[in-house]
Amino acid sequence: MGPDWCLLPPELLQVIAEKITSLADYIRFRAVCRPWLTACYPRPSHLPLQLPWLMLPYQSDGNDDSTRLFYDLSASKIHKLDITGDLGSFQVNEHWQKSLWLTPSLL
Repeated sequence: MGPDWCLLPPELLQVIAEKITSLADYIRFRAVCRPWLTACYPRPSHLPLQLPWLMLPYQSDGNDDSTRLFYDLSASKIHKLDITGDLGSFQVNEHWQKSLWLTPSLL
C-alpha cells in the first residue's frame, strides 16, 4: 500500500499551500481531505487579487443537486464544483435572475 497523504504534517501543508498562486488550485488543494482542509487558511493572504467566478445556471439530472458550474473570467474556463463540502468562505450575491457572482470573501 502506498503512503497515506492525509498524514502529512500541517506545517508542511501550509508551506506547500503558500506556493499556490491560483484560487482554483488552492480550493482543490484544500479539498483533498479533511486534514488538508484544516491545515490551510480559509482566507489566504498570499493569493493575488483575482476576478470573481460567474455561477452558471445548471440543470441537474436529479442525481447531482450539489454540483454547480462556475465560469472563471481570468482563465476563460468552466469549473464544475461540488458545493456540499466546506470550500472556504464564499459570499454569493445575486446578479440578474439566473446567474450568480461567486466572490471569494478572502479578497
